[in-house]
Amino acid sequence: MTSIAIITGAMAVYHCLMSSTLQGVVTSAGLTSIFCCGDGNYQYMAASIIIGLCMVPLLSIRDIGKLAKVGGFGVIAVLYNVLFLVLMAVFDLIDIPKDVPTTSVKMLGTLSEVGGFVGMMGLSLFVQSVLLPIAGAHTCARTAPQKVTRDLGFAYFFAVLFYVIVGAVPAVAFELGHDVLPHYIDLKIHTLPQNMLLAFGAHSWGALVGRLLLVLQIGVVYPILGAVMRKQFFGGLFNREWPGWTLATAFNLTVIGFTTLTAAVFPNPATVVGYVGAYTAIVYILWLPILVHLKALRRTGQSGLCKQWWHMLFATLGSFAVLMQFLPRASNDT
Repeated sequence: MTSIAIITGAMAVYHCLMSSTLQGVVTSAGLTSIFCCGDGNYQYMAASIIIGLCMVPLLSIRDIGKLAKVGGFGVIAVLYNVLFLVLMAVFDLIDIPKDVPTTSVKMLGTLSEVGGFVGMMGLSLFVQSVLLPIAGAHTCARTAPQKVTRDLGFAYFFAVLFYVIVGAVPAVAFELGHDVLPHYIDLKIHTLPQNMLLAFGAHSWGALVGRLLLVLQIGVVYPILGAVMRKQFFGGLFNREWPGWTLATAFNLTVIGFTTLTAAVFPNPATVVGYVGAYTAIVYILWLPILVHLKALRRTGQSGLCKQWWHMLFATLGSFAVLMQFLPRASNDT
């Protein structure tokens, strides 16, 4: 059930990203009358409903292997957006005047932001582990398992590389240039959007292509996560991976309804990631494996009082680090 809750949160995050990105694409094309649902948290309501309707047939696909094969083409979107965001950030760094005061750069985060970062790491670790059941359908899973291990190693390495590059370079460029570069000034933004592709105006064709590719890419990842969750849910409750079309459809509609509601009224993907990641890190990464480990030590007679206290202290400190994101932010944060 913990796993299912975490995947549901991850799917809500992807729904938020698809909704905001799709609306950016359509409004760039001048079709603002289609996506006009108010301001604030309700600005992506129409887009989130449209995305939800599009996900219904995709989530009905039973075979995870077929979805994974289609999702393999998502590497095109990943490579394009990585190159686009990093190169645009490099060009921004080149265009920034040399006399920009260094005091305008935020070098350290607050305690609450550190907690959010730890929470996002927890969810990232869990979402990346979805590769493991996909690897079970690898053509060499039985004949040459070492090839599967090799492919997983490459996948995790490039995931880390892209996370670091896309997270760091555009953030540095924005911190240095949001008050001096024209395209940031025209957008009147003083904080980097949680969806970085929204930091480019309607005139940027490169960002428009990136948004389209992102919607298509996540549109395949979303049903993959849903298929994994459905398999876990019905496998755990009914001891069968496919319960029939009636129960499967009801399950799919419930999940899509929840993620659509989240994207419609709370379109903040990074914040949702932080909340879900906090639950992931505390329950699934810290306390569950530690308690299982201590129980195993107790059964073999290797559990000592000092060892128990040390594990409990580690889990408690880790939980505190994650929960720091819920601390109130200082009013002078920039």
